[in-house]
Amino acid sequence: MKKILLIIMGLVLGLSSCSKLEFNYVPTNEDITFSESSATYVLDGQELVIKLQRGVLDKAVTLDLTLTDESGVYTLKTPSVTFGVGENYAEAVVSYDITKLKPVVNYNFTLAFDKTKEAVSGSATLEAKAAMPLEYEDYATMAYTANGLLGKVMGDKTFTMQRAKYTTTYFRFKGLFNSQNNFDFILDPATGEVEVTGLKMGSLGSGDAFLVYIFTTAIKSGSNLVDWYPRVMYTGWTELDASGNPAVGDKFWSNSWAGAGGGFLNGGTSFSEYFVVKSLIQ
Repeated sequence: MKKILLIIMGLVLGLSSCSKLEFNYVPTNEDITFSESSATYVLDGQELVIKLQRGVLDKAVTLDLTLTDESGVYTLKTPSVTFGVGENYAEAVVSYDITKLKPVVNYNFTLAFDKTKEAVSGSATLEAKAAMPLEYEDYATMAYTANGLLGKVMGDKTFTMQRAKYTTTYFRFKGLFNSQNNFDFILDPATGEVEVTGLKMGSLGSGDAFLVYIFTTAIKSGSNLVDWYPRVMYTGWTELDASGNPAVGDKFWSNSWAGAGGGFLNGGTSFSEYFVVKSLIQ
């Protein structure tokens, strides 16, 4: 009887062992995948490092990669990656020219390899979303020139000019006119001309020469507390250093119209104004 029980137990264990072997997966290809099928990147000047992994480690494998980039700003620095014997990770590197980027614009790309080498539960394609953030840093202390109308109103008050962290052409006058509002612009370093952004636009007549930018805040004009709404007709830098960046002593010029209560007929006046770079903020 004991012999019969031992035989039955042996058969059960044998069948159990065979059934486990039937569920073991044996890859029939290189068993490679991107570590993730989609990803989001911050374009802050650093190269993008993208990981791949595999499940078959017994031999070295070289894998060709393909980059699809409609924006044309990326370069695939590793057209192929190699897994050494026993290595289950490899890294692809994508670079870009940050001077060609605009902040808060999506620059998406796709990275892929031969799908016949794809792991069963993996992905042979990486869909990447990427953008350069618009973050400002303090750049310089600005002052109003004494001979201008605002210079007389503001006296020795100063305000801060900021520059975007990852691009050298986006600037912000922070707290202009001693207010809580900002004046944002894009600087052309070759000409000193600026493109004003983020402000309501109006018109002083026909033609592009009369386009104006209306500030969103009022100036308190001394003790009589009259609201002055400056309408800037022309703006730009009259002086820039050799690099095209504002330096100490450089002047920002605006030719403006200001009307009491926002009206052109209510005691308004036109004036030219200079803001000067007093010092750089390190």
